[in-house]
Amino acid sequence: MRGRCDIVYFVKESETNDELRYSLRTLDNWPYRYVWFCGGCPADLRPDKRFKITQKGFNKWEIVRKNIRLALENEEISENFWLFNDDFFILKPFTTDTPQYDGELIDYIESIIKKNNGSESQYTLRLRGTIEALEKIGCTTLNYEVHKPMLINKQMGLEILNRFPNVPGFRSLYGNYYQIGGINRQDMKIRATSYDMSVVDEWDFLSTSDDSFKNGEVGRYIREKFKERSRFEV
Repeated sequence: MRGRCDIVYFVKESETNDELRYSLRTLDNWPYRYVWFCGGCPADLRPDKRFKITQKGFNKWEIVRKNIRLALENEEISENFWLFNDDFFILKPFTTDTPQYDGELIDYIESIIKKNNGSESQYTLRLRGTIEALEKIGCTTLNYEVHKPMLINKQMGLEILNRFPNVPGFRSLYGNYYQIGGINRQDMKIRATSYDMSVVDEWDFLSTSDDSFKNGEVGRYIREKFKERSRFEV
């Protein structure tokens, strides 16, 4: 099944996107049928297929939800597809479908608040709403907001959007509602510009922030490791 599943990237509107460029270069390590861009499309990149959405006039959370629904309702996209972000990098050949979560959502929220010197944000407040929605129907509240590809079934995804209108945290809603389980492992997103990259050599994937990719050691690591252009570059 893995090789028959499409990859769906949610892409912001921009003329260039170097993180996406290098993410696409890593796809030789991942089985797929077609690569889709949902949203924007940098001028120098060409996916297999694309559908554009209007991103102006909506906040980040509304755009994400619109993207997800459009992908789920698109009849051309495979029934099961891999949900990707433009800052996902596959470091080693794909070997397992095992989902991943990173502890409990409440612990994730508290870690963000601690980094923000005790301040709540719109993101943490929205995730609290996700916990409330899951607890109301007796579900677990594991943190599936991790930066790695997630396999989504279209009908199951639509049920999530319809059952939880206006509730953010699609990945955590999906993972907990359907009890997909998985391994409990720290999210492999590197935000720091200084990082011991020898540790990363053991990882199978990673993710970056805009700053760490552009200015950090992790960005230099990715650019050095994936020098070869992909078929998506024009």
